Amino acid sequence: ASAVALFTLLTLCPPFDTVIGFANGIPEGVSAPDAATCTALRASTDKNPLLGLQAAIRRGSPEAKLVFAKHASQIVKIQEICNNAAPGFNHDQILKDAKQYGEDAARSGLEQAFTFMAYAHQTGMFGKPDLMQSYAYTLALSRSNKSAELSDRLDFLDKQLTKPQIDDARSFALGCQAAHKL
Repeated sequence: ASAVALFTLLTLCPPFDTVIGFANGIPEGVSAPDAATCTALRASTDKNPLLGLQAAIRRGSPEAKLVFAKHASQIVKIQEICNNAAPGFNHDQILKDAKQYGEDAARSGLEQAFTFMAYAHQTGMFGKPDLMQSYAYTLALSRSNKSAELSDRLDFLDKQLTKPQIDDARSFALGCQAAHKL
């Protein structure tokens, strides 16, 4: 959790503050650090906000994996800013890692990961849109969260898929349910 918090704080500091660009403002419970704090934070992480996040991912943190998955396209830019991109560490690899980390976070039972993965698959964040996977993640999440929004999303996706696709998605969702403790 501390690696995720540190990554979030560092991305609120220049030059990274324009890369992440939190769409809904600064995350709840976080205030933008002042210039002195930003300098100290950058010094403590060798000026690379990804180092702590990557270490937490290697330790298996589902929260860190989800943060990486959510910010995959910005992570490419952070690597460029840090001038720390290893050979072969390209956009395609980051998207592949992001998808895997999102799946790992969902398998850990992290509810936010189910929501993110449903959205990511529906919008094609990992390549082409995959409505069947979106349906599966949404269905698994809907077993414990009976919100109208999830019900509406399932109805929308249901109309976009064939019966065999829905059956396959339901089969996949059974595995997700076990992870989500449904």
